[in-house]
Amino acid sequence: MVCPTDPYFLPETNAIFGRKSKRRSHYLYYCPEAKTEKFQFSEMIVEIRSTGMQTVFPGSIHESGEPVTWDVCGEPSKISLEELRSAVGKLAAASLLAELWVDTKRHDLSLCVSWALLTNGFSFEDTYLFIKAICNVRNDEETSDRLKSIDTTYERIQEEKNVVG
Repeated sequence: MVCPTDPYFLPETNAIFGRKSKRRSHYLYYCPEAKTEKFQFSEMIVEIRSTGMQTVFPGSIHESGEPVTWDVCGEPSKISLEELRSAVGKLAAASLLAELWVDTKRHDLSLCVSWALLTNGFSFEDTYLFIKAICNVRNDEETSDRLKSIDTTYERIQEEKNVVG
């Protein structure tokens, strides 16, 4: 699964680790009210690990034989449950959509996703960042077209015109 990670959705933290084949795969946050929650489709996309879960930490060897090492070694950031769930949900959704972001579907997907986000509580800016993250992860050579689709979708919604989506 393609995973648009830290610079796009997850809040900053000073505690990030992983292994050679999955760098920066674990971000630590301090969120006392968090409970374990899995975001999966046909496979695990991302999860909030809390109660009842185990994680192999730096200084250990993963079952693959790779050492688990810190990318950023410091204190986890404090975060609210609402902020954590929102960030992880966006990461999961973008990761899933990135898998579908192929040459023959990208334009239509950008129109549909723009409409879905803009009509369901996402601001224009958040919609822009969401689609830009997917384009960046997929190395979309026509990112400007995808971002323009947000502009046209937003304008059509404001003018109460028909929208693709």
